[in-house]
Amino acid sequence: IADTSVTCKVSRGKYHSHNLAVTVAAQGGEGKHLFSFDKPSISSISIPNSPTTGSIDATIFGFNFGQSSSSPRARVGYIDCERTEWVSDSTLVCSFAAGIGAGHFVSVTIPSP
Repeated sequence: IADTSVTCKVSRGKYHSHNLAVTVAAQGGEGKHLFSFDKPSISSISIPNSPTTGSIDATIFGFNFGQSSSSPRARVGYIDCERTEWVSDSTLVCSFAAGIGAGHFVSVTIPSP
């Protein structure tokens, strides 16, 4: 650390860029989009063996799902889950729509606050 740098620790949060303001001896400065959190990442999915009639809950495991989220969004292929529930920073539950079969990619979006 020198007179040309500042080190700080930020809490875990949601994936998006942030502004930063620093004040030293009553002199301030700020920058925009100086750092961001890592995007959500899926490590595995637990899906029960069941028919494609819909309303099947799958558990999505990963990391960087945020400290809390009132509106996470999971998709199977190009179709939104009927319901996506935030459980923790590493777990979401997705209720599949009817007609979703095997072999689709799964994606997760955690909205910015």
